[in-house]
Amino acid sequence: MVNKWHKGCGGVVMYQKPLEKGVSFEEAGFCKKCEEFPISQEDIIFEIDEGKVERFYDNKEIKSWKIVLKEDIPEVLESG
Repeated sequence: MVNKWHKGCGGVVMYQKPLEKGVSFEEAGFCKKCEEFPISQEDIIFEIDEGKVERFYDNKEIKSWKIVLKEDIPEVLESG
């Protein structure tokens, strides 16, 4: 099972099933910490392995998915 966290707050993200009407799978994330729903894939941090995550960056310098060390992201990730 791949751990997922909410970008910004670091809360654990779960996918809502069944999906609510009008919500696509790419937007089906629910944050257990801040209770935001729906959360798009770009706002989810995906675990790659124990020390790395994949995170979407959207700023002037970077606008893409990057695999980075967990210690290099600003979020404090909750345990699942």
